[in-house]
Amino acid sequence: MLPLSNDIVFFDLEATGLNIVQDRIVQVGFVKIFADGSPAEELEMKINPTVPVSAEAAAIHGLTNEMLAEEPTFKDVAQRLYDFIGEADLGGAPTLVPYAAQNSARRWTQATTSESGRGAKRARKDAAYAAQEVLQTLC
Repeated sequence: MLPLSNDIVFFDLEATGLNIVQDRIVQVGFVKIFADGSPAEELEMKINPTVPVSAEAAAIHGLTNEMLAEEPTFKDVAQRLYDFIGEADLGGAPTLVPYAAQNSARRWTQATTSESGRGAKRARKDAAYAAQEVLQTLC
C-alpha cells in the first residue's frame, strides 16, 4: 500500500485535437486511490464534445463523431466528475499544468506550493477548484 496522506485521483483525457484552448474532451478515465487503503474506484466515460473530432485525434484514440453523438455532454457529467474527485489530489495529464498556470496562475500557484501559508485542506480545495476551472474551460 502506498503511504498517502490524502486520496489521489489519477486521470487521463482524450480530446477532439491537440489545441488545449479550442479542443474539447471526448473521454475521461479516473482511478481513485484511497489513503485509508480501501479498494480503488474507477470512472470512465465518453463525452459528446459538441464540436467535430479531428481526423488526427480520431486516429490516435479511435473515437469518431458518430461514436460520440449519443453520449452526454460535459455539462451533463461535470457534477459527477467533480463529485468523484472530491477533495482528492490529482495526478496525470501534464499538459494541463501550463494551461492552468496560464489561465489560473495565482490560484494554481497558491494551491500547489507549501509557501502559501494555508493548511493542506484549503490548498487541496484550491487545487481542485483550479482543476475544475481548467476542465470547464477545455470543455
